[in-house]
Amino acid sequence: MKHNTVCIPVFLSESVDQLLVKEVCAGLEEEGVPYACKQISEEGFSFTSLQVSILIRNEHAISIFHEKLPNRPYLIERKQNGRRAGQNAARLVKGLPLFLEEEYDDRTEFRDSKKND
Repeated sequence: MKHNTVCIPVFLSESVDQLLVKEVCAGLEEEGVPYACKQISEEGFSFTSLQVSILIRNEHAISIFHEKLPNRPYLIERKQNGRRAGQNAARLVKGLPLFLEEEYDDRTEFRDSKKND
């Protein structure tokens, strides 16, 4: 893919579930960022002018790469979060905060339960 192309490339392995691909693409569409799906080749994946690529290699994880960190994923999402993976890739391009899982804090629950007593 040419570096002057304006889209997020979504690279797919052969065995990827098409529903997962649709969810990732739906997340990109919701954020208004163009994308292009492509089978991954032996050369690996590349970046466009948006500097972000998505790699869906298997059924368990979706990797989001940034051109400034090409050797490891910037973010890894589980397959259950396909739509969120697409949204986060788009938000990374736009410089917006990412959607991350909220951490469970049992101290908060403890404080709240004391108020009810």
